[in-house]
This record gives sequence, C-alpha cells and structure tokens, in this order.
Amino acid sequence: MERFNSDMEDFERDMGIDPGFFKVLAKEPDWAFVVKLQALMESAINSLLREHFHEPKMEAFLGVLTYNGGAASKLSLVRDLELLPNELLKFFTGLASIRNKWVHGVRDVDNTLQAHYEALPLPQQKQFLDNISCLVDTRLPLKNTIRDLIEAGGFHAIVLLFTWRKVHKLTKGATRDEWLHFIEDFVTKTKTPD
Repeated sequence: MERFNSDMEDFERDMGIDPGFFKVLAKEPDWAFVVKLQALMESAINSLLREHFHEPKMEAFLGVLTYNGGAASKLSLVRDLELLPNELLKFFTGLASIRNKWVHGVRDVDNTLQAHYEALPLPQQKQFLDNISCLVDTRLPLKNTIRDLIEAGGFHAIVLLFTWRKVHKLTKGATRDEWLHFIEDFVTKTKTPD
C-alpha cells in the first residue's frame, strides 16, 4: 500500500493536481466523485493522445473532439488506434455515461450511484455493470455496491494509465503490441481472487 500511495503521489505531481487528491476523492459524495474522476480520466486520455502523436498542432484538433459519443470522439480515436485495451475503454464508457447524465441534471447532485443503477431498465443495468466492473474481479470482498466497483475500477484505470506513461517515457515508446501485452498482463495479475 505504501508503494501504491507513492505511485499515486507521483501521478498527482505528473498530472499537476494537489497531493492527496485521491485520498480526498475517495471520500467525496457520489456526484462529486464521478465528476472529478471523469475529469481525471479525460485529462489522462488527452495526455495519451498528445504523447502518441508527438505533434503540437494536434492540440487544436483534440480540443474539438468530444470525450465519448460517436465516431468523432477521443475514446473512438483511442480505440481505433488500439492505444488501450478494450477493458479500459469499456470502463471509461461506463463512467462517462453517468457523468454525462449527472452533470447536465443539477437535480442529480444528491443522487447515489446505487440509486442511479437501480433506476436503469434491466438491459441497461447489465450493460452498465459490465462496463464498470470489467477492471475488477467481482468476487472481491467489497460491499458489492456500484460505488465500490467504480472506485476500484477507477483507481485501477489510473494506475494503468500512469504506468503506461512511465513505461512510455522509460522505453522511449514501447510498441503497441508490447504495451497491450503489458496492460493485459497487469489487469490479469492485479485482479484480486476470493
């Protein structure tokens, strides 16, 4: 855990956010937690794309793309370029679906993730659960709430993205196949069994 905290502090510094951000984030009410986690994920995706293209002129192009939603989005670009495994993209999509609904509806400020999930029609519940639990072994001894799954998946995603950035900088750019193998191996090894 000490190593994890040290890595998180490195990530916080690297992203330009206040030290201890993640500790505070974990204590936020659901609405603030989702909005802030989503902002962090989008920032990480922006960094990933900037580093991939190594082209300063791409900044303006990336600025006009939406984060999620359709073929002309940052997540679609990441998917098409095969920069990240599908598990991460599924998680990002699940988180974005809540954020988009909540940020445009001020009445949701007091909503909980559990209530949001329970209000979805059954087919959407299944898809949502599939998206947010793809980075976490659902047999974990969690309270098995939607918040637990998003929190665990979110911190997993952050570690994966931060690790990619470190590996990329140290290796001066691993190949796509090396990166995908590394990330898939990491996801498999870090899913905690019963």
